[in-house]
Amino acid sequence: MRSIRWFSWPTALLLPSLALATNPPTTITLKKPAAAAIVPVRPDTFSWHDAQPRPTIPGSSPARLAPYQLQVTKDATFPTVTPTVFPIPPSYPYAINSFVNDSVLAAGPMVFVLDPNALYYWRVFIPTDSGGDGSFAQGSFTTGDQPPEIPVLESPSINAQDIFQGQKFVWHKSDRAVNYRLQIAFDNGFTVGVQDTLVSDTTGSFPSLAYHQVYYWRVRGENTGGPGIWSLVRGLVTTIAPPAKPVMIYPADNAVNASLPGGFSWNQLPVDGWHLQVATDTGFTNLVYVDSTSLVGNAVGATATGLDSGLTYYCRLRGKNSGGVSPWSDWRRFTTYGHVPLRIAPVTGANDVPLRPTFKWSRVPQAASYGLIIAEVRFEGYVQYHDTVINIQSGITDTAYQSDPLPAGHVFVWYAGAAISQQTSFSDYGIFTNVPPLPGPPILKTPAQDSQNVEASYGYFQWDSAPIDPAHGTSAGYRFQLSAENAFAAPLLDSILPFSGLLLTGRLSPGTRYYWRVLATNGNGPGDWSVPSGFTTTPNAPAAPALVSPASNSDSESLTPTLRWRASTGATQYIVALESFVDTDFVELRKDTLTDTSVTVGPLNCDQYYSWSVVALNAGGKGYSVFRGFRTLPDLPGKVVLMKPANGSQNVSIAPTLVWDTVRDAYDFRLVASASADFGSPVIDTLISPEDSNVFAIKGLANDTKYHWRVRSENLAGPGAWSDPFEFTTIVRLPDPVTLVFPAQGETVTGDSTRALWRVGVPNADRYWVAVSKDSAFSGQFIDTAVTDTGKEVRYSAAPGTYWWKVKAHNVAGWGEFSPKQSFIVADPGIGILPKDFKSQFVEFTGGSQLRYGLLKPGHVTIRMFDFRGSLRAVPMDGDQPAGQHDLILPALPRGVYYLSFRAGDFRRQARVLLDR
Repeated sequence: MRSIRWFSWPTALLLPSLALATNPPTTITLKKPAAAAIVPVRPDTFSWHDAQPRPTIPGSSPARLAPYQLQVTKDATFPTVTPTVFPIPPSYPYAINSFVNDSVLAAGPMVFVLDPNALYYWRVFIPTDSGGDGSFAQGSFTTGDQPPEIPVLESPSINAQDIFQGQKFVWHKSDRAVNYRLQIAFDNGFTVGVQDTLVSDTTGSFPSLAYHQVYYWRVRGENTGGPGIWSLVRGLVTTIAPPAKPVMIYPADNAVNASLPGGFSWNQLPVDGWHLQVATDTGFTNLVYVDSTSLVGNAVGATATGLDSGLTYYCRLRGKNSGGVSPWSDWRRFTTYGHVPLRIAPVTGANDVPLRPTFKWSRVPQAASYGLIIAEVRFEGYVQYHDTVINIQSGITDTAYQSDPLPAGHVFVWYAGAAISQQTSFSDYGIFTNVPPLPGPPILKTPAQDSQNVEASYGYFQWDSAPIDPAHGTSAGYRFQLSAENAFAAPLLDSILPFSGLLLTGRLSPGTRYYWRVLATNGNGPGDWSVPSGFTTTPNAPAAPALVSPASNSDSESLTPTLRWRASTGATQYIVALESFVDTDFVELRKDTLTDTSVTVGPLNCDQYYSWSVVALNAGGKGYSVFRGFRTLPDLPGKVVLMKPANGSQNVSIAPTLVWDTVRDAYDFRLVASASADFGSPVIDTLISPEDSNVFAIKGLANDTKYHWRVRSENLAGPGAWSDPFEFTTIVRLPDPVTLVFPAQGETVTGDSTRALWRVGVPNADRYWVAVSKDSAFSGQFIDTAVTDTGKEVRYSAAPGTYWWKVKAHNVAGWGEFSPKQSFIVADPGIGILPKDFKSQFVEFTGGSQLRYGLLKPGHVTIRMFDFRGSLRAVPMDGDQPAGQHDLILPALPRGVYYLSFRAGDFRRQARVLLDR
């Protein structure tokens, strides 16, 4: 059996009809690929030095240079083959066979795909009109490995925001990849602002991305077989530029008597927040005030707490946004006011002061102790009164004091005083509101309870603010917890948030169950936790399904094949696509959505090339298999017509040549021949290739035998119908050597002739060759080749002596071998007993025939009778008889011709007699 594979072939290989150059060029020198080079399976360039001089195409006006012909093949002999079908079959010997006008063929990389790890030969020449190849150059190279699989991108996620300088780009390992090429560009076609880098690991970065710019990135694997296919493209947006260096406005550099608490201001910049530091040294190692949380947005001022009166401090500031932090401002030096304490906390306007607040003020170096006044504020119309003193303290030696609990939700004023030399100097007053009651538990909204397939790389959480009612106050912030178990014993995330929402990017694992809860906080402390809510993230996208059967580029597939693939981890369903090759394109025939790992398709067309692939799906994405192709079975071949030997032929050679008509679509012929009409115990049962022709020579048949034979054609689809059976009969074998009867070896005869007798030649002798000679070498022999009887009257000279004779038989098969030669003696005729004119007489009478003969003198008489086959049938006389006439009654033998041998002494005579009874 043979199989033939077919697949589409690049159009560039269908060679055009071109005029040939008249004269061969000078020698061509190859450039790329170099000798023994390792070339990708998708080569990018073939080049050579231009031929000088280079011939022109005859008759072209204006004169055009003759094209080169580039051939790439695995066959070092570069066979001459003209494609006659499309698509060109894989057995076509050339991987590339193109006419090129320039001394380079570049497609970067080409659409031609070579086999991996294979040795190829290539040559370049200019065909000539004389049929030769002209001068040419020939080289060889080896292809590398099969290119890597497509990488799967991991991070940054799709359409990621605020990507910073030095961001790491991560992807999954790709089979067979040695290196990876990472590319980023301003457009998804990768034509503008392209940057790329080659790395050996599955991560890379770009050190200088533009700020606030949309980018697109992708990755492909590379090895000695060349680059693989690019991954899917992902978009991202880089972060904005970090803020510029800020400028401090207040206090002025080297200011004295700066007010307490310390007030600071600076120029306005577009930032998300500020970082203010106040220290007692220029290195800012002894910090007395740091603020990087409450200074948010575009604030241009702040009040520092914890500063003492009459001391020298240093301050500096920097801004921050999503793009980073600015440089520190130039530091400034200032000295605080030295006699009156400055209020530090609570600050004026505070509305979240705890029910038992701690009051703080600046230190006065000359003060022996401090005092504190707290009064409740009441309002009458627009008039504010604070004459209800709640607490008065004196003799405080520290610059902080925690009061007893104050009524919740009231407005208060407070003063701090410093006792110096029996006199107390009070600060200005500050006003604040203490915290409301604890807030209630928030109501969780997104993701909802028991949500499935929550986006793992972009998790968004949202909840309603704590309720506002007489029993619950508003919230100032929230505490968010995320855990892998509902007891929250070891939270994965525990964060304080200012808003009722949270966006987590890249923090959740695919296909994982999580639990989350939130509590609200205000100045009075935290409220109760919300009811926990659980959700499950989207699983990882399933792996690419591995196709099982049919095998890649298999032939002779069933018209209803079953497509099978291995289960892909995590897949919930599969999409199977089947395509058919029509003209030069694949046309989709069907697309099935399945949960099983196999599907039976069809019935398909005979002898048709199909392509199929499988996509595995789940909530996390898709995994794509490779494409595979197969060809279906051809049509069953037609019925064979037998030709030679013709039906009923006779006398056919025992080594005949059987001939039958050819059949379209036949891959093989099965020939059966038997001596039985039911073809039992065949003498030949063999499979014959059409390449060996529709002729078969049988050897070793038996002679004279009737044979029956038939033929059927077969191909990959199976056997066709048997031909109508023919029969023929072989020729008989050559006759056996005959048996000589008379004269017997050493027999003595007299006279000028004798009757030679022999047995019938078998099988089916139709004539005989009789040879008689005076010598054993049979020189000067007497020959008669037309004897049809088993006896011959042989005449010879009367000279006495020894004679030799032999006989061979003939039938439709030809002449057999001669019998063994025998000799007989011719005696002197004068001693005979009967006269020369002796004739046998037969007298008819009742009961038999009568033979009459005479003896001149007494003697011993022997009379024998033979049938036409030479077999002895009777001996009528064998004894002594007196001289005179004798009558002998012959025995009653069946009707027919007989041969009579008469012997009396030395006298011999033969006669042919007819018994007609």
